[in-house]
Amino acid sequence: MKIKHLLFMLAVFSLLLVGIMPVWAACPANLTDNIITPVFGYEVSYTNDNTDGDFISDADAQDVADALDATHQAYLDLGFQAPFFVGGNREVCIYDSSDTGGADFCTISLDSPALGGQAETCLRLVSDHEQFHHVQYSYINGGSTSCGGCSGTWGQWTCEGMARLMQDKVWLDLDQDAGCITYLNEIAVYLGSPNTTLTSASYRGALFWNYLTEQLGTVNVEPQIGVDVIEAYWANTDPSAPDSFQVLRDTVGDFTARSLEDVFQDFTIANYTKGLDVSGVANSDRYFYIDETIAGGGSTYAPVSTSIVNFAAAMSPSTVNDWAARYFEVNIVDTGQRCDIIGFRGEAASDEDDLGWTFIGIKASNEVTELHKGRGSSFYKAFINDPADPFVKIAAVVTGLGDGGSFNYV
Repeated sequence: MKIKHLLFMLAVFSLLLVGIMPVWAACPANLTDNIITPVFGYEVSYTNDNTDGDFISDADAQDVADALDATHQAYLDLGFQAPFFVGGNREVCIYDSSDTGGADFCTISLDSPALGGQAETCLRLVSDHEQFHHVQYSYINGGSTSCGGCSGTWGQWTCEGMARLMQDKVWLDLDQDAGCITYLNEIAVYLGSPNTTLTSASYRGALFWNYLTEQLGTVNVEPQIGVDVIEAYWANTDPSAPDSFQVLRDTVGDFTARSLEDVFQDFTIANYTKGLDVSGVANSDRYFYIDETIAGGGSTYAPVSTSIVNFAAAMSPSTVNDWAARYFEVNIVDTGQRCDIIGFRGEAASDEDDLGWTFIGIKASNEVTELHKGRGSSFYKAFINDPADPFVKIAAVVTGLGDGGSFNYV
């Protein structure tokens, strides 16, 4: 009877311990091969049994382990806090996870079928991406003891967008298009659909974050240009009050007196003018990406998607989403028309809508000689088209700011 009573008390005590101990996800039990990294103690679990569906080679697992220690130090050197893991166990599980990479407060998961046999640059890039989520968690975990995440509270446009950007900001050999699932591929999708609301852009929001780093940051060494903006964003977060957009406003305010709206409008302009010669316009450094220059590594960004239109006398309808943009372009040579005066007029459907308007004039050799901006519910600008030095193309950018909405243009 006493033995039964003792066993019962032990069972109750065990239940109490389970109730108060931190809970973190363990790797699958079949991952019996392990590497513990020598510097920061990451626990990499995998199986080198090539008859197991979770198989990955020892060499690939070692590449992951090496990347984890090196990138952990790199993030510290860039001024970030150390990656956070619930319970302090830096656990990395490589198995058939059906997702190339994943990260919650407890673990990093890497997909062995997708990553097995890949180049070291690919393994490093994917593990770096997931490791940066744990850097983000160090700012927003709020003392969590459960396996939460980031995107559900702060939004994928911040959590995933910045992690995708950081793939381009840590290692020089990954700065262009090396590795796999690259930053350049992601931003090409964004530029192909520019009327996507920023807060819905998910991974593709990386382009906006890169623009912020280049425009506002103080770090001027490639490839880490402006990375202090990203650290400042997470340092401004409050785990008890997740408001990603307010944190964005606060962070912009930490670096410039310009408003978020002004910076975002220039971002949408740069997405059009980045391949043009803007040296002759005011504030020209706002209208291209350092990343595309020789000093920035010479990346080539995809062109932004535009609507090709003709000269017209009547207004045409369109819409723009909030924190997004529409692009209209007239190739004057293709129209066969020569106008002495050319212009653009836009009117929002509501007098209360606050839109950004930009009219751009382009001459031979892709030289931007006119760039005029406005804000509000309406905009009009015209200029003389000198027949001795004519414009070859004109463009208009309509930017949705806090307000999106319908508008008419001509």
